[in-house]
Amino acid sequence: MFERILIAMDESEQSKKAAKKGLRLAKKDNASVIGVHVLDVDGLDIMDVGSEEVAQLKKEQRTQGESALKYLEDLVKKEGLRYERILTEGFPDKTILEVARNHGVDLIVLGTHGRKGIARLLDHELSDEIKKEGPDFPILVVS
Repeated sequence: MFERILIAMDESEQSKKAAKKGLRLAKKDNASVIGVHVLDVDGLDIMDVGSEEVAQLKKEQRTQGESALKYLEDLVKKEGLRYERILTEGFPDKTILEVARNHGVDLIVLGTHGRKGIARLLDHELSDEIKKEGPDFPILVVS
């Protein structure tokens, strides 16, 4: 049923849950996995801080993204599936959809952050935006 599954990763527990769910589906169909982490750095460039501070924030985000993708890579290797990792910058919703379309994925899997209040609302906005803009393929949101 699925040949290519995109799993959007960050370091949250919900993202790890989503990764495990996505891998179960990939294993069932022997699908390849594309791990994606989007550095949401667009707002950093206009922050009222010095360039050194922005550079440090970008570096920290990149380190976190590398860690999240390494977690997924380790899981994929245990299952013996094909894996491609993408660490890129941009607006998360638009970038995830762009990667999905460019790589011909059959399914996008992502997790909510398990946050409360406004942070949870923003998570829902991300997954809702992806669902609204991504009618080409199914989207599984794991909470």
